[in-house]
Amino acid sequence: MKRFTYEAIIERQDGKYVVSFPQLPDAFTAGKTRNEALNNAAEVLALVIGTYIDDGTPLPKPEQLVECVNISIALTDEDIESTKFLTLSQAAEYLDVTQGRITQLITAGKLQDRYFGGVRMVSIASVNEYQKSPRKAGRPRKEAVA
Repeated sequence: MKRFTYEAIIERQDGKYVVSFPQLPDAFTAGKTRNEALNNAAEVLALVIGTYIDDGTPLPKPEQLVECVNISIALTDEDIESTKFLTLSQAAEYLDVTQGRITQLITAGKLQDRYFGGVRMVSIASVNEYQKSPRKAGRPRKEAVA
């Protein structure tokens, strides 16, 4: 009896468990429960390895390709809110204008700004809205003085 061991990735997708093998792209399956998915994965692994052996195809060397770790962060409400904003330089790059122009657009009320930790930032929503709005080339005409 030969033992074959390969990494399997288990993911929850659309209310079911999906199992795939990074080193064997043709080997994947799913199940309604985790146990069902793992049992199906063992069957699929046996079928795929059997096919490799029958075809004379060398099996990939079992090695660790995937590592799953938990990463924990602490966010304030302000941190979360700041993800909806760009720095002035990011907004300028996105709109292909200077940072000075971004400041003018903020002053004119065309872009919304807010300070986060002393840094002036521009709302992504207002940048997207401004980008979609039609603009005329050149400076606006001065109103006639009577």
